[in-house]
Amino acid sequence: MARKRKKNVKISDLKASPFRHEGLTPEQEAMAREAWKLIKDAEVFDAFEEFESGFLRDMHPERELAVWLRIAKRYREHIDAHPDADKKQVLGQMVLGSM
Repeated sequence: MARKRKKNVKISDLKASPFRHEGLTPEQEAMAREAWKLIKDAEVFDAFEEFESGFLRDMHPERELAVWLRIAKRYREHIDAHPDADKKQVLGQMVLGSM
């Protein structure tokens, strides 16, 4: 079987995928808002709408929301126990660990 060749892509050439959903269901939005409330102090997203837009682009937002809610809860536990930790770095490591 032939190996796929890697292709270098400039970051400036990347574009966001299109929205697949017009909005989240009320249950999904509640999950997104709960996760947002827990992680917003990491200042990774400028606003809830930026955070939410990723789920609107996802084929199965309920799966991604469940993952993010688990990440957000773990993040909050860690930051509450270690208030001097670099919040952005902690959240980044938790996201990487979830992949």
